[in-house]
Amino acid sequence: LNNIPWQAKSYVIQPSFAYELVDKGAKFVEVPMVFTDRRHGRSKMSTYLYTKELIQFAIRTRIKKSKQFIKFLVVGGTGFLINFIGLNVFWHIFGLSESLSSSLGAELALISNFFLNNHWTFRHHKIEGNMFVKFIQFNVSSLGAVVIQYVVIFLGKHYITPALAVPGKGTAANIFIYVYFIIAVGIGLVYNYF
Repeated sequence: LNNIPWQAKSYVIQPSFAYELVDKGAKFVEVPMVFTDRRHGRSKMSTYLYTKELIQFAIRTRIKKSKQFIKFLVVGGTGFLINFIGLNVFWHIFGLSESLSSSLGAELALISNFFLNNHWTFRHHKIEGNMFVKFIQFNVSSLGAVVIQYVVIFLGKHYITPALAVPGKGTAANIFIYVYFIIAVGIGLVYNYF
């Protein structure tokens, strides 16, 4: 009952109390009541205040229930940044092909995601057994996303970009590589989800 906003200035206590009871598994029965309309005076309750406090309660409750999902999103965002940085480092600094650079960046992101999710997002469900074996299993199951990045960027660079008459070098060609990268990450995300 600590989550109920007892100090609220509106009737938000009612839906928050009902929510907490449902969340704790309480059983409900319907007890019909008839309320008559007010005949004299006005309600002291503000519709604006009630709506505001109800929205605040809903947001606080959702955030509290979504901490693990928010952590998962942060890890995914971190993985995307690592993948993007890997693409650029392997491509521009080491001179590897865009396709291979993207795949290596994706592998670095997979390593990061595996360890961050295991030690932060899902730390209360830590992996049992041999961590190396679990990592290899995770990596193999995610390998499709790495291959997707390689294939999408390779096909984009060698078939789509020339068909659009974009020169093979320079800013325009680089922008297309990044577009292919974003598309490949999106396809890989859907692949890994399903």
